[in-house]
Amino acid sequence: MMIDTISPTNQSYSDSWLENGVTYYYYITAVNAVGESHGSNEAHATPGIAPAAPQNLAAEMTGDNVLLTWQPPSSTNGSAIIPIQRVSRHLSRWRSTNQVNLKQDYIICR
Repeated sequence: MMIDTISPTNQSYSDSWLENGVTYYYYITAVNAVGESHGSNEAHATPGIAPAAPQNLAAEMTGDNVLLTWQPPSSTNGSAIIPIQRVSRHLSRWRSTNQVNLKQDYIICR
């Protein structure tokens, strides 16, 4: 099923209005005055859903540190969770604090 026609100078296309969890398969063809090419190789993608929020966040002072504890999200919606991130009150942007590839990480906000 054709979904769009684009200029031959374009080398990318963004498909939108997709349903999360559904796998979409794509191929492209080239067309000129003589006719249409065979299809390209096939590519596929499955849009995802953000995980549920971690639960029961608690903060406890331990000396001059704050210990944060929480329960994992009720669902990851089938996608891996990215490395831990935190914001310090002395920074104006996110700073990565854990680059180890773990099965589950969280984003921590202050």
